[in-house]
Amino acid sequence: MQRNDYEYFRQREAEERLNAERAQEQTARRAHLMMAERYAERHRAMAPQQTVSAA
Repeated sequence: MQRNDYEYFRQREAEERLNAERAQEQTARRAHLMMAERYAERHRAMAPQQTVSAA
């Protein structure tokens, strides 16, 4: 289920960014970008943590 959620948030972010590009009014554009950022935050929070090793 978590994988499905991860893909869902990734897809919704992309869709909202596309909607923002298509929006003719500035208010609608901002609303779509705000939603895209919310989905991006959820998407990033679910992403597997990457560890960086010191060389």
